[in-house]
Amino acid sequence: MPSRITCEVREGSPVTVVRLHGGLDLRTMRSVHHVLDGCLTAQPDALVVDLADVTVRDRLALSVFAAAARRAADWPAVPFVLCSPSPDAASWLAGSRAGRALPVRRVADGSRRTVRPAAAPDVRAEDGRGLLLVRELARRWGSAPVGDGKVVWALLPAT
Repeated sequence: MPSRITCEVREGSPVTVVRLHGGLDLRTMRSVHHVLDGCLTAQPDALVVDLADVTVRDRLALSVFAAAARRAADWPAVPFVLCSPSPDAASWLAGSRAGRALPVRRVADGSRRTVRPAAAPDVRAEDGRGLLLVRELARRWGSAPVGDGKVVWALLPAT
């Protein structure tokens, strides 16, 4: 049975989010490559690729993300973030060229409210400092609406 994949592109903010749904194999990777290439050409502030709904049918097809990471690094220098890969895919991606764009997990909070680090968090509080840590450790970070919530992404140094 041949695989199908759909690419849902959201360009409503400075960050472009691409949600992939379906099976990724050597046949479907061509359409993924075409969509990612088009997104990079538009030069968003960052490109976030959500892999939560992807079934990897051929590990070699994951090379489409390494190719996109190379293109993003060379031109137009757009931060490229992969989120929610399956554990097997994350392992393969970490050892590939795409590993420079660190895979992150998507956290759906059910709120479309814009995220901001707390201005002056209570140092005794047990929560409320997560985005401050992200802001301090990341080269760039942001959020984009997705479905019933949002994706928060961060570009972290690979060293």
